[in-house]
Amino acid sequence: MADHTEPAPAEQIGELATPSEATLETNDTVASGTAPSETPAPSETPAQPEAPAPAFAAPLPPSNLAVGLVAGIGLGLVAALIYAGVAIFADRELLALGLLIGFAVAFGFHRFGRTRGIVPGVIAAVVALVLYFLAIYVEGAGVIAKEAGVGFVDGLRFVLENNGEFLKYYFEDALSYVFLIVSVGAAFFYAYDAKSQRFDRANGR
Repeated sequence: MADHTEPAPAEQIGELATPSEATLETNDTVASGTAPSETPAPSETPAQPEAPAPAFAAPLPPSNLAVGLVAGIGLGLVAALIYAGVAIFADRELLALGLLIGFAVAFGFHRFGRTRGIVPGVIAAVVALVLYFLAIYVEGAGVIAKEAGVGFVDGLRFVLENNGEFLKYYFEDALSYVFLIVSVGAAFFYAYDAKSQRFDRANGR
């Protein structure tokens, strides 16, 4: 049978024979030895710097009961003299100053001796008891010297020579026992530090 296919027009044949611009560009790139450009990959998220390891606190110095005792006596002595001085010039005793003696003694055990427990508590209570009596003797000597118009040493000599009568007169007021108990009790409980004792037992220390 005869082929009835019509010959393609010249224009169509020319378009098929002519290479496209994209093909020419690709051929030129390959011929020049340059690799085709690629789309840059998205930059990765920079690694975050690691947090520094927590620094461990230096171990606390060991407890020292002797240092705590010396510090407690020193601080308590200052508090006792303050107690006596205020009582002399104000002509009255203040409960807060009684607490001050006990807390000052116990603070010496805590801060400088770094010790707590039943033994430091008992020792602190005894120290506070002695310093409280020292405070009232100094107070008595100062009051006598102030009222009698004599020197402090003469007033102190009179108090010591009449020790029994002086203490009897001082403790005629029931509040004097309260002040004494508060001072001694504050020293014991603060030096014993029952709250910290329970916390250590709960954490297995």
